[in-house]
Amino acid sequence: KYEVSGSDIKIIFDLEKGRMESFSYKGTPIVKKGPEPDFWRPPTDNDYGYDMDQKLGIWKKAGERAIVKKAGISQPEIGKVVITFEYDISSEKGEKIAGYVSTYTVYSSADVVIKNQFSKVSDCVPEIPRMGMQIQLPEEFMNLTWLGRGPHAYYAARKTSAYVGLYESTVDDQYVPYIRPQENGYKTDTRWITLSDDNGTGLLVSGNPLICFAAL
Repeated sequence: KYEVSGSDIKIIFDLEKGRMESFSYKGTPIVKKGPEPDFWRPPTDNDYGYDMDQKLGIWKKAGERAIVKKAGISQPEIGKVVITFEYDISSEKGEKIAGYVSTYTVYSSADVVIKNQFSKVSDCVPEIPRMGMQIQLPEEFMNLTWLGRGPHAYYAARKTSAYVGLYESTVDDQYVPYIRPQENGYKTDTRWITLSDDNGTGLLVSGNPLICFAAL
């Protein structure tokens, strides 16, 4: 375990698993489970139409199978710490299908910048449904605000139906009760989002320059 702490923050990294184990600000837990590599999304009705769950299934649990090959720690200057994890991404059979690097730059201001780098080992490896990260927050962080397209859910293919603006909602209201459970609540072209409790405590995530998200 490796701890990064300052006047207001305390972040613990698990060097063996290559994960942010906890993140607290002024003694309040902000992160329940740190960001993890993720290469999957729940299939939609259209996806099942071309057997996406089978053809691309190699990626479903790929993030969970990430194995840390190397962990690096440095402090280039006061108030700045850099933690780097190098992973091998393997198939269900244990064969390497990709390399992945996550770099966390932690600032004394409590800002954390995450940079991910990815490379497939071969063009024979199937395409990736989606590449990003999953993070779990305390259940009290139910208030959602975002600057981006909205207010309804959409994919990039029909994003022009959603106008850029500042929107407020709740995590509960992001759920779309399709007849058959499938991915829902997804949004693209987001500048930033906040998830907070009723007292205004929470987490702000911003893109560089844009991100996509689903808060469920």
